[in-house]
Amino acid sequence: VCKHIEGPHWYKELLQQEIHKQKEYGELIIILQEQKDKINRFIDLNLLMDQTFYRLEEFNHEHGM
Repeated sequence: VCKHIEGPHWYKELLQQEIHKQKEYGELIIILQEQKDKINRFIDLNLLMDQTFYRLEEFNHEHGM
């Protein structure tokens, strides 16, 4: 998307950073929506919470947070 943008180098870098943040945000939204959908099907909420925290820890590790 940003390969053909004209302008200063710092602007291109900021734009790339913002695109990266949006992708991370999108991944988090997907995780949270999937877990929300599971709430209606799970009786064992402790297991669901453990799975949710595991996925969030995985996300943090992948993105260096």
